[in-house]
Amino acid sequence: MAPRQLIIFIRHFFCGNCQEYLRTLSSSIKPDDLLALPTPTAIIVLGCGRPELIPMYMEATSCPFPIYADPTRKLYDYLGMTRTFDLGARPQYMQTHLLINSMQSIFQGLSTGRKALKGGDFKQVGGEFLFEGGVCTWAHRMKTTRGHCEVSEIRQLIGLDGTRPPPRRKWSHDVKADKEGRRRSMSWGRLRSKSRGAKEGMGSATAAQQATPETVEEEDPGKLVGSAVA
Repeated sequence: MAPRQLIIFIRHFFCGNCQEYLRTLSSSIKPDDLLALPTPTAIIVLGCGRPELIPMYMEATSCPFPIYADPTRKLYDYLGMTRTFDLGARPQYMQTHLLINSMQSIFQGLSTGRKALKGGDFKQVGGEFLFEGGVCTWAHRMKTTRGHCEVSEIRQLIGLDGTRPPPRRKWSHDVKADKEGRRRSMSWGRLRSKSRGAKEGMGSATAAQQATPETVEEEDPGKLVGSAVA
């Protein structure tokens, strides 16, 4: 698992707006690009419909990223995402006319037969959340049915446009404790390595590479969950 994950919460599996967003995102960001970043990153897509519709969704969007389902919408509620039918302004990632998008969504739903009612809550909207080491460092919640964060902003956020991703702030005691724990573990590893080398005497010495503890940088409080809401 990559040390940094960008989780994209979409609407129901028949939403043409979200499908258009993922097609635009997938054409701009490739899995290999994410792994080549200084901090390897993974993108994960999560919808509120039934998991049986994931194969259909992957085929419709040509999405190269893993897709999961949360039909209970508990994660949506826990992370503060809302429900609305408000369209909002047309975003840059929308390249298909709204009427065509709507007709395609209806046809797509009908073509699945009995699964047409398993796409998920039509009123639920999603958002994007960036996690590092299990801690959410940035969040964007949709306010409208086509209010995903623009792809250009996502690229800047994760550092694909030559910009640094938002640094993290030392605000979590758990992060600090985990960092100190890693340092103690590494010190113990060095002591054991030295002791083993002394006992071997004339044996050939082997160099043990020690991992450098992760540095936790300062982050603008405006980027934290709860205040970094677009």
